[in-house]
Amino acid sequence: MYVPHRLAESLERDLPEVTVTVSSTTRSPVVVMDLPGYAVRHGLTFATHDGADDGKPRFAYNLASGRFDTIVLVLDAATPAGGADELRARLREVCGRLVVARVGVRS
Repeated sequence: MYVPHRLAESLERDLPEVTVTVSSTTRSPVVVMDLPGYAVRHGLTFATHDGADDGKPRFAYNLASGRFDTIVLVLDAATPAGGADELRARLREVCGRLVVARVGVRS
């Protein structure tokens, strides 16, 4: 989470008119209820993208359609090429623009 947080800090500094939030994917399912005041109102489920071969889904929360204009997805070296295709597709469903940054990968 270090790199995404540093990237968010840079975006906040360089684009003060933009609201920046940070979130992460998780292996933990939670109860999603679209009710006013409830903490987790939206959830995405997608195939593993982190190189783990456990066959279990991954989750991302509170990314409701229309909430974000742009999402920056930070992938690390553990994510194989094409490994986050389903996650990318799900994120494209909820935002106008998806930017993917890969860190720790040497070409």
